[in-house]
Amino acid sequence: MKLAAIVLAVTAGVVCVTAAELIEFKKTGNDTYRLMAGKKELAVLMPAAWQGNLNILSTKNTTVCGVIWPHFLLCNEGKWLTDKVESEGLTLLEFQTLKTSGSLIGYSGTWKFRDYCISSECHFAWYAAASATQVHLVKTRLEILKNLTDISSAWVEFMTPENSYTMVAAKMKGGEIIRLNVSETGANANMHYLDGYELANDGWITIYGARKGQDACVALVPVNHGPGTVRPRINNGHVDNIEMHVLDARKRNSLTNGTTFSLEYLLLVGPDQKDWKWIDPEVQRVRAFMTNNVGLLDWPR
Repeated sequence: MKLAAIVLAVTAGVVCVTAAELIEFKKTGNDTYRLMAGKKELAVLMPAAWQGNLNILSTKNTTVCGVIWPHFLLCNEGKWLTDKVESEGLTLLEFQTLKTSGSLIGYSGTWKFRDYCISSECHFAWYAAASATQVHLVKTRLEILKNLTDISSAWVEFMTPENSYTMVAAKMKGGEIIRLNVSETGANANMHYLDGYELANDGWITIYGARKGQDACVALVPVNHGPGTVRPRINNGHVDNIEMHVLDARKRNSLTNGTTFSLEYLLLVGPDQKDWKWIDPEVQRVRAFMTNNVGLLDWPR
């Protein structure tokens, strides 16, 4: 489907949207966009400087709840190949807004890391005022441009400020809910947990119990993906990252030129929650919103 067709499909679908508050995607600088629900600032995007990631903000103050890396990161023997914090990072090739106001907003972008890979992203967001929930629907794709060895991880993540949350929960294959108290872990940097597990087909990973004024509970929910399974991970050292991986981080993988990874997923940002039990009902509401009102699930796979 061409970009113009996606825009038309979204524009047509918004006519019957009733569950979302009007929002605006405002350009406030050469490389800065702000997602607003009325006077509430929900997120800040810098496509070039921040390589497409978003600062997610509290709706009651300016506290940063965390940063979402919406498209894939790569790790090679401890080197983050596509993270500007750890290396030179991704270069923006193209950025385009699809819709900047209404019941939802949308944009797309493409980034390149040297001659290693190209990462593309199509991103929609809306705000469910009744539940005060910020919803992001992301379709991300990574194409490998050369043969790469010793790749341990390809993943997306929600990265929080240091020691911001108290609990992580994930819905695993078989329906088991695994919980971890991160307020009692993380003595050393880059401590990883949940390796070896797989998320259920209707699974998710969530972090909750905000303790620094974020007023948010955040979940990552895979919608469609391929190839292989989606694996959860929590990096709990100086930060409390929740992650979704498409490779087994315990192994070293060789990726050949032309290899692709794709993942369509939700980022849900809700008010403070006492546990993980809000996730499944919220996902059902979001799926109904997408299917019945927006038609975003008709995107090409």
